[in-house]
Amino acid sequence: MGKRQSKQLKQEAIDGLLRDTYFTEKEIKQWHKGFLKDCPDGLLTEKGFVKIYKQFFPQGNPGKFASLVFRVFDENKDGSITFEEFIRALSITSRGNLDEKLKCEPFP
Repeated sequence: MGKRQSKQLKQEAIDGLLRDTYFTEKEIKQWHKGFLKDCPDGLLTEKGFVKIYKQFFPQGNPGKFASLVFRVFDENKDGSITFEEFIRALSITSRGNLDEKLKCEPFP
């Protein structure tokens, strides 16, 4: 049996993400809505991640690179990415400073 994530983002989770990321509450809620659209059960598998990633590079084959990125995003190494793992990694890759990007790991 796999774990299921709640579809509703609780305020305490939002507060933690506000503390741990560079996103605003509005942005977190928007990203969460999009995440649930693509991952209705609240979990993104490696296969699903690679599929989404390939949409950004239709002329190439980024499968191996996408798998590597997936493993970095999957903080607890359970084979799936939760919204919280996703948004923390996205924050670093899109808005983090150079040191954070080079370490490529979520906030402490």
